[in-house]
Amino acid sequence: MASERPCYNLDGWMAGKDYVFCLFTRASQGADISVIEGVMGLFDGADPASSEGSIAEIARWLNAPIILIAVVYGMARSLAALVRGYSGFEKGLQLAGVIANRCGSEHHASMLALSLAAEALPRLVGGIPQGAIPNLASRHLGLGERRHRNSFPDGPR
Repeated sequence: MASERPCYNLDGWMAGKDYVFCLFTRASQGADISVIEGVMGLFDGADPASSEGSIAEIARWLNAPIILIAVVYGMARSLAALVRGYSGFEKGLQLAGVIANRCGSEHHASMLALSLAAEALPRLVGGIPQGAIPNLASRHLGLGERRHRNSFPDGPR
């Protein structure tokens, strides 16, 4: 609604690289910026051992910079360790900045920014205060909360 343009699903796993690239190129014509929202985690997709089907794969295909959104409640320097891990996990990705979600205060945000700067990591580009966004019921991406009887390693419960 904010862009007054239609949104599209860039699903690399279902549609493939060529389709994603063509759709993105067509849909972003004439735009100053395009925002691609990822689902789950940056590297989560169809295969737990690769980036297949993940937003990381889409970002690599489109050579798109990534803004990492990290839950920072109770963190300071640990954010730098987290960001270092994300920034070096796979080659070919451009981690351009970090948004601190569940940030405690402006002082907390400044501590987070200093921790990233001290390690020469991508900068903090914003902070979302804790409680600023209402909790929404999770949809679990179709996985549901139901547990199967034999899904526990020590037998059925």
